[in-house]
Amino acid sequence: MKSVSRSAVAMQSSQQRIIGLGLTGQRNLSQVAASSPFNVSRSLTQKLLGSSTYLSQKRFVQTKTSTGDTEMSDFLRNEIQAEKESLKATGKAVQVKGWDVQTEDADITFRKKYGSEEIKVVVNVNHAVDAEHDEDATEQGGEESGLTKMVCKPNFHVEILKGGSTLWFNCAMSPTEDMDHDEAPEQGGETYEDKFNIEEFSIYKGKLEDKTYVMSGEIMDGGFYDNLMNMLDERGINSDFVSEVTDFATLYEQKLYVNLLENLQDIVKKN
Repeated sequence: MKSVSRSAVAMQSSQQRIIGLGLTGQRNLSQVAASSPFNVSRSLTQKLLGSSTYLSQKRFVQTKTSTGDTEMSDFLRNEIQAEKESLKATGKAVQVKGWDVQTEDADITFRKKYGSEEIKVVVNVNHAVDAEHDEDATEQGGEESGLTKMVCKPNFHVEILKGGSTLWFNCAMSPTEDMDHDEAPEQGGETYEDKFNIEEFSIYKGKLEDKTYVMSGEIMDGGFYDNLMNMLDERGINSDFVSEVTDFATLYEQKLYVNLLENLQDIVKKN
């Protein structure tokens, strides 16, 4: 049995309850959460109500701080438990083959050697999480369940140090909905798709500065762009790498989220 994730709580249980209420404003989000076996997850606020401004205007104002702290404590306890169960169901840690990995707060750095070259890929998991359709989840009869899952798809930049110069690529992962197998270009008689795009490219010595010329991917010659993609592919930065980075970043971001909740829980408990 699959563990209930943040997205499942938000998009399946809470969405049905709020739509049923018609968003009339007669019953606030806190009351909806209190009536559910699950707490409203972080994605629900913006996905269903549209903005944090709406909540700040419509939320129920507590008259006693202790009441608000108690409700927060209850929410944190349930949310942390649900997230830990989800992490446990994930199983063993995700690996990115052929790369040394270093983490520091929201940053993840991948390093490896390619001949005499030193290659570094840096990602940051902040503001990179969204809900996606869970293709692995099915209902009875083999039909798609319509469930969603949280996925972290951070932008990343690549640094290739070669002969005293650094080739710098700023890349963005392609949204899932942009990948259409029927429209994929052909290469060598086979279809293929790239799971990331080159947004910017530059070459520099020392460090990248504001005055350094950076070329936008939008104005690159098609042949030049393809050759840059081939250079990255030869060094193991391709769709397979991006898939592994996505899995790693998703799991790592979820651990950071749980850690943030636990830190807040410790603070709330203090007198």
